[in-house]
Amino acid sequence: MFAVRISVATWFICFALARSCLAEGFSPSGELFTKLETLKAGYEAYLLKNATLPFQESLEALNAKALTALERESDAAAQRNDLESLARLKEDMERLKKGEVLTKSTSEALKASPPVYATYQREFARIEATLKTSKADAAGKYDTGLKQLQDQLTAVKEVDAALHVKSIRDELVKNRTQDLSLIGSQPDSSQPRNESSDFPAAWTYHVRTTAGPSGVMRFKANGSYEIEIFGLKNPQTGKWRKSKEAANIINISPSNAPSYPMTISGDQAVLAIPVVGDRYLKVQKDPNAQPVIPLDENMPRKWSYLIEPEGGARGSVVFTQDGKAEFTGMHKNPDTGTWEQKTIPGTWTKGKKLNQLIITFPDYSWDVRIENGIGKMETDIGVRYLKPVS
Repeated sequence: MFAVRISVATWFICFALARSCLAEGFSPSGELFTKLETLKAGYEAYLLKNATLPFQESLEALNAKALTALERESDAAAQRNDLESLARLKEDMERLKKGEVLTKSTSEALKASPPVYATYQREFARIEATLKTSKADAAGKYDTGLKQLQDQLTAVKEVDAALHVKSIRDELVKNRTQDLSLIGSQPDSSQPRNESSDFPAAWTYHVRTTAGPSGVMRFKANGSYEIEIFGLKNPQTGKWRKSKEAANIINISPSNAPSYPMTISGDQAVLAIPVVGDRYLKVQKDPNAQPVIPLDENMPRKWSYLIEPEGGARGSVVFTQDGKAEFTGMHKNPDTGTWEQKTIPGTWTKGKKLNQLIITFPDYSWDVRIENGIGKMETDIGVRYLKPVS
């Protein structure tokens, strides 16, 4: 409750820019599209190299020093039997280990504020100011390039194209203002905190560029990460750090496998994993959201509902790509006591276990386990089965 969330707006302000560009109904193409993409890529690379990663490294170093100092203060509090201070110091040490930032609130609550808090605030203010300057410099260079392009288009009377570029510049100014106002702000302590810096905290994980997500890769400001593969019990973990070779490359070091590069391009990235091959990432705008997991390409959309594995169909279940499901079958009317055929809407998601589906309807849910191509589930009227149709 005494920590600052280090989310200096979004890492790629251009996400918002792209949306604003569409507002006027103009869609760039050809040479203009290429020029805009080139400017955007240069901006992202400069921002990553000169703002995001240096800030993350400075914060890690500051937190490491502060943690050592707080451990000494904790020992002193224990010797003088100061339980209140000991408890608060313990909370702050845990925050530092998570990559969060200390505020003045804790030090003011302590009976005797240790010097480490004042030192921490001064150092954090310094690296925060550096971050502000670096981000403003990046945005300024981006705006300069955009203005030159806008002037070129204006000179040849390409009015729609020039207004399109101007809308990007306007949104850039707006986001720069919001971005700087968020640094050091005190969020509502009742809201969940993001443990990452302004580097995107969560990316969806894909086996192919055209495939739906099969997992989520989450980054933390303390240099650790985890990859949750849907259907696997334990996540893959390891460390991450910027590469000295290029601004858009992150070195990924798994806990039990060889290191490999993560190459970033806009809001997407490629993981060049040894032996396994390339895997693909896409920025997840809400780092706390659970992405919708599309149907596998070879998974049937329609299944028969059976009482026995080899019996006749008593209904059907249809799945859609957006996580919805429909069950058509006989349902008992609670008012008349008669059985009627109805279609009940619901939702579905993949379970944590392999070959598991969770299908949820308004009054009940099915935990389906698929073996040898047939789904089996316990229902309130006994075991039932699903068999693929198409």
